[in-house]
Amino acid sequence: VDWVSAAMTHIYAHPEHHGKTYHLTPRESVAVEMTQDVMEEAFLKYAELTSDKEASTSPINWDEFEKFFIDGMTVYRSYWRNDPDFDYSNTAAALPHLPCPDLDRALIMRMCRYAIESNFGWPVPPIVRPELNVGDHVAHLVHAEGSNGQTDDRQVYLGLQVNGRGGGQWELALRGGAIVGASPGVSDRCTATFYLNSRTFEGIAKRTSTVDAAIQTGRVLIEGNGVPLPELAKALENIAVGNGNA
Repeated sequence: VDWVSAAMTHIYAHPEHHGKTYHLTPRESVAVEMTQDVMEEAFLKYAELTSDKEASTSPINWDEFEKFFIDGMTVYRSYWRNDPDFDYSNTAAALPHLPCPDLDRALIMRMCRYAIESNFGWPVPPIVRPELNVGDHVAHLVHAEGSNGQTDDRQVYLGLQVNGRGGGQWELALRGGAIVGASPGVSDRCTATFYLNSRTFEGIAKRTSTVDAAIQTGRVLIEGNGVPLPELAKALENIAVGNGNA
């Protein structure tokens, strides 16, 4: 997983590699027979087909095991047709410093064990709605005048990045010190960008903290300039406490 993430990030961050197809696969193909053997062994070692009490007195129910294995592997059936062979040349050229880890028997066994012991990610944990959603504070501005992506010489643009649960990125349009619009994401036209976490934003929204105090203690960082600090602080306060001027 770490390698796939690093490979995708490197290719995305280097435009000279764009426009090609990259197979993020091992340099040495993994044989289907070896994969099948490891999966069968992993099921025998780690899958709980019966209770511990029953297991100590009863032999393995092979019919049950066969059904359990086939049901679990159905989603991968298309992979069993032949030994997969992918063109690794573009990946090797773009990532000479990031070779794919070898998918040997030990690594595949570790992956199978984790999948079985975590029940393949089931049941999926319920989605927990954050107590405070920054998007709700910005939503009434998203379709306001000035948020349609068109440049207005009278406007300046500020970025807002809130990290953590309920956060996100937005681009705020200011005209005469008042917030007149917003759009998702942050672009290069932002003269300054706020960086804070959702807990800090919540404190400002609930008035248990102020923007000035958050800036002074480093809980709000501002990158860039072009707008006087008092106007920047007022803009963030208006968003957080719901006093937008759109």
